[in-house]
Amino acid sequence: QKPRSDNNITLLDEIQNSTSSSGPIEIAHSTHKSVTISGNSVIEAVRRGHSLMNAIRRASELSIRSNVTDDNEIVVDGMVIIPTTYTLLNQTTRILVSSMFEFASTSFEEFKTLGQDDQWKLVRNFHAYISVLDCEYRMMSLLPEQETMCLVSYSTYIDHDTFSRLLSDIPSQKSRGEAERFLAAFLEGDVQSMRAKMRKWKPVEDEYMALVGLSFWSLEKITVSDEVHRIAEKYRDALFQELGRLYTQMMGLDEYAHRIGEAVMFLTSVQNAFLEMRSKLGVMKLLDVIGE
Repeated sequence: QKPRSDNNITLLDEIQNSTSSSGPIEIAHSTHKSVTISGNSVIEAVRRGHSLMNAIRRASELSIRSNVTDDNEIVVDGMVIIPTTYTLLNQTTRILVSSMFEFASTSFEEFKTLGQDDQWKLVRNFHAYISVLDCEYRMMSLLPEQETMCLVSYSTYIDHDTFSRLLSDIPSQKSRGEAERFLAAFLEGDVQSMRAKMRKWKPVEDEYMALVGLSFWSLEKITVSDEVHRIAEKYRDALFQELGRLYTQMMGLDEYAHRIGEAVMFLTSVQNAFLEMRSKLGVMKLLDVIGE
């Protein structure tokens, strides 16, 4: 099999192409009750959307899981998480993409009025953030003692002792050693860097929800319509105002510019780390290390 000449083609491209022609990806909708929005709080709207997104991810991921007992399974927050495989990682990524549309439609009412092209650009861009943010926030909150584990979906993970499972069903088995070295470097480098930044910042829940909302409307790396920029400015302004009230009224911080600056710099680090990882994966595909 010849390696691809275009390393920019990703699973998200394939998902977009398939859903454009065949409709939305099927997901298992949860009976989870939405959080009631108090007033016009954007943070509360984001919390509601985030809760729905994760309820969908949890229900959908558990519905595709085979009944196989794994020695490496871990009970977290009342749910068993298991090591992922290449095939399972593709499936859970598709679930995440579908749930991000639900998140956006629930959190930001204008999202549903945008054209499909703008919607996809926003979701693709958000994927770069939420994959890292939710992993590190959940690790900090639920598994603080785990140093190298990485939650690659809502209910699956990778760690040094699960590489063989992850690589057991990759399309190309030619360079497993190279793939394992790549994964080890990822856990020791990228994951550790993001984990240290998250632990240093250590956001309270409302701060984290504000950061999730800000990340959705971070448009520096994408080209979208003027309407999207107008909507993004509205939500960014509202979120920064709510953060200001949170810091002064709830947390007693009179000088909070540094705190907000840390959050913004963290977002930049998250996106840069994701883009670097995607570039590395593209090179590995070209070298036929991990296949298509």
